[in-house]
Amino acid sequence: MIAPDQLIGRKTPLTPLQDQLANGRLLTLVGPPGAGKTSLALALGRAAHFPDGVYYVPLAGLESAKFGDSFHPLAADGRDYLTALLQETGGVKLLVVGRERLGLDGEQVYAVPGLDTPAPDAADWLDYPAVQLYRQIAPQAE
Repeated sequence: MIAPDQLIGRKTPLTPLQDQLANGRLLTLVGPPGAGKTSLALALGRAAHFPDGVYYVPLAGLESAKFGDSFHPLAADGRDYLTALLQETGGVKLLVVGRERLGLDGEQVYAVPGLDTPAPDAADWLDYPAVQLYRQIAPQAE
């Protein structure tokens, strides 16, 4: 597993994302599977300065009998729950990761780009973030 403090291929400084979270209550990091959304969210959470702390709540295990997928497809239930959470709590901020935006009022969205990959004829392919990530996690897949 990649250490949660490693952001391979992420040149985006956390400061703009910290500012977005500080100035709003809901920030959603969107992107394709494996883009590093969760790693980026964990790094952002560690860098955040909230007096009451930061809590990580993984939702990947939640499933809907109706849709059989992860949190986002719980469309009405999930969105209603998050809307109520934001409306009924004054100081709670949410940093959410997913493949698509939630579509809630006040939601800020940051599209997490995929990692750069080399062209098939590239000579410097070991310098590309996608290859570096693969080389780091492939031995752990055994």
